[in-house]
Amino acid sequence: MRGILTVQDCLQFPEMTEARLVAGYSGLHREVSFAHVVEEPDVQAWIQPGLLVLTTGQHFQDAAVGEDWLKELDDHHVAGLIIACGRHLQSIPKSMEVAANRRDLPLIQVPWDLPFITITTAVYRRTTEEQVKALEHLADMQTQVSQAALSARSMNDLMMKFSSIIQRPVRILTPADSTPERTFPIPNPTSDLSLVSLGRDPLDAILLQVGRQIAIITGLFMLREQVARQIEWDARSHFITQLLSGNKPSEPYLGWDSYEPWRFVPTHSHYLIAMTLPTPVKKGTSVPNPLFSQFRQLTWETLDPLRTFLTIIHPNNILIAVLDAHRVDAKEIATRVQGILTQFPDETAILADPVAVEQIPDTYRTLVKLLGFAPSGKMTKSRTMVYPRLIANLPSESMEMLVSETWDRIADPKLRHTLAVWIEAGGSTKQVLGQLGTHRNTLNNRLKQIETLLGTPLTPLVVNQLKLGHDWLLANPDHTSAPKP
Repeated sequence: MRGILTVQDCLQFPEMTEARLVAGYSGLHREVSFAHVVEEPDVQAWIQPGLLVLTTGQHFQDAAVGEDWLKELDDHHVAGLIIACGRHLQSIPKSMEVAANRRDLPLIQVPWDLPFITITTAVYRRTTEEQVKALEHLADMQTQVSQAALSARSMNDLMMKFSSIIQRPVRILTPADSTPERTFPIPNPTSDLSLVSLGRDPLDAILLQVGRQIAIITGLFMLREQVARQIEWDARSHFITQLLSGNKPSEPYLGWDSYEPWRFVPTHSHYLIAMTLPTPVKKGTSVPNPLFSQFRQLTWETLDPLRTFLTIIHPNNILIAVLDAHRVDAKEIATRVQGILTQFPDETAILADPVAVEQIPDTYRTLVKLLGFAPSGKMTKSRTMVYPRLIANLPSESMEMLVSETWDRIADPKLRHTLAVWIEAGGSTKQVLGQLGTHRNTLNNRLKQIETLLGTPLTPLVVNQLKLGHDWLLANPDHTSAPKP
């Protein structure tokens, strides 16, 4: 990302006009970090990668020593070797030229009267200039990265801005991605998106710094989006909760963009969706259920583009969505909802036809009653559920009396379950035994106990009443049974 100083660059210095490259032409790209004079015969202790070594060559009268030097210099990734000829050496030995060419190590000859300090000063001056430029470039890129975070409207927009700044692809990976890309961890433990990738090419020091900053800012951006999303959810949820209760809520303050397309229009008709969802905590424990938050997140991301108002009815653990029928059609709703249920096949959803705002509370209550009849893993349209709608709208007083005289008389949960299975199986003993996994005598004994509790044989008329009462209970999950002795 920044210009590095190479041996080729050093040969272009005005101070190096009299310098002559005698070998190692293929190594001119080697990076020069600093320059230093070395005269000790044991060169290994005095060299480091990137060093441009200057020497008078006093030890190279023995060509074998010079060859050993070149090996050590190359093994330590030294930039090159400059030898001042004129006193100890009149010229560089041919054997050293051959060795330097073999190792692609630049070997440079300068006249004796060229002071080494002139060369080292030029190198230090240039490396300092490069470091200053690099720091300025880094500061500029970091400023651009920060400004991108302030102006980005979405995560995708943020990634595009980052890519434009560093001129290479930037994307977010999950821990499951195994591509050999250069990645940086995102400090956001609440998200499954945990890595920022800057592609597969090697990174220089500046991009390494910028990559870390991008990862941190991405984590903060995610956190900001999570907070904003929660505020938006709460605002919409409160608004719809008031609407479902029959009140006339005021226009919600929506923290993202309160512009016209997102406004709730009371004169429009609206679709209603009722969906079951995983329990907030695992059954029988106080441990949070991760499926609940995953379902909630997926539902938000799937339905939010349709300008949906969402709320969760906690006592029944039901999600209600309200969508403007003037802005979205049923086909798109069905496609998106089915996508949710494909990932959560144990859940159920019902879609009502568009209704006027004043009909929303009654439609909502009907949908809740119908959920007990809807099949899992698919979205059902309420208008296709004729029988459940009839059951859901039966007079409560009459049905409560029927339930009181039938199901409420059966206190034992095992007997109630046996009766429900027996009714749904149409009295088929084989089917009931297969579903309950019990013995025929046990089934007969339970049915006799049920007849005793009901005070009547299980005649077709009684079975029809029990079936009706059972279906009504499914449509009214809030009904509290009071078993009679």
